[in-house]
Amino acid sequence: MVIPVFYDIDLSNVQKQHGSYADAFAQLEKRFTNSIDKETPNVKAIEVDWYNLDERPLKHADFKKMSNLIILSSCGQLTAPLDLPDSLRYLYWVYYSLESLPSTFSSENLVELHMPNIKMLVNLQVIDLSHSHYLTEVPNLSGSLKIVHINLCGCPCLVEIPWYFQHLHKLTRLGLAACWSLKYLPEMPGSIKYLDLQDTGIKELPESVWPNENISYLNIRYCKDLDKLPSNMCKLKSKLGLVGCKQLQSLPELPVLCNVEAEGCTSLKTVSSTRTTLTQGWVQHDRFCKRFINCPKLDNNARSNIMEEAQIRIMREAN
Repeated sequence: MVIPVFYDIDLSNVQKQHGSYADAFAQLEKRFTNSIDKETPNVKAIEVDWYNLDERPLKHADFKKMSNLIILSSCGQLTAPLDLPDSLRYLYWVYYSLESLPSTFSSENLVELHMPNIKMLVNLQVIDLSHSHYLTEVPNLSGSLKIVHINLCGCPCLVEIPWYFQHLHKLTRLGLAACWSLKYLPEMPGSIKYLDLQDTGIKELPESVWPNENISYLNIRYCKDLDKLPSNMCKLKSKLGLVGCKQLQSLPELPVLCNVEAEGCTSLKTVSSTRTTLTQGWVQHDRFCKRFINCPKLDNNARSNIMEEAQIRIMREAN
């Protein structure tokens, strides 16, 4: 069953119509099931029940010709090739059976994506919804246990990352850069290696990130609302970029192999000493770097710790 919704239609055109609605919809459905050959810019919302089209299967479901389609609600399995218009903002499809969304479909305008009972996500390994400017929540990926890469960079309206992400044990790469509305990040799985949080609204890092030795890339640059880092033992071996973290007040003790770039951290006051770590667990390395630029509130103890660490490093390297 197909139920179209039309906008900007002159009332006089409707008043002049004759015959039953059933006949009119039958003719419309007949035209739709054969194919949609012409542009139909007046259609902005449509509901499709594919179960009622079994006896007249489509050769091609081309919604792209509905160039102003905003809402598509569908139920049932589709075997024909599918095209979707980039104008879609709301997509609801129960029992979607294709292996993926059309490669030509751009999700830039998508606000809501609902696909309950979807089968394709069971074997999903990569999902890229980057720069979906109106996306407010992540599609249900709780059953996608094979997923390794999720890219949500540039989704400024995204407000939440689901708690079940910590159970995606094959997830190695998560991109959330420029998700400005994202204030909270749940615990991360131990498999994570690449975590891009640049320019997000998070206020603190989950404690599971700090002791994760698998992480080779952690980007928290320009997290302007980040006011504290985890207090548990840090085992990061990657570079820790703290550029533009204006609310951060304290830097805990870090491992020897963790380089730090702190620039424009205008609220940073305390920097913990790594003297014990340096003297007991020295590992020669040719790219040690601890930079503190434009951090005007560093107290005397923090400055002393920074200088002492630099001296120990110089002495160790000279031997």
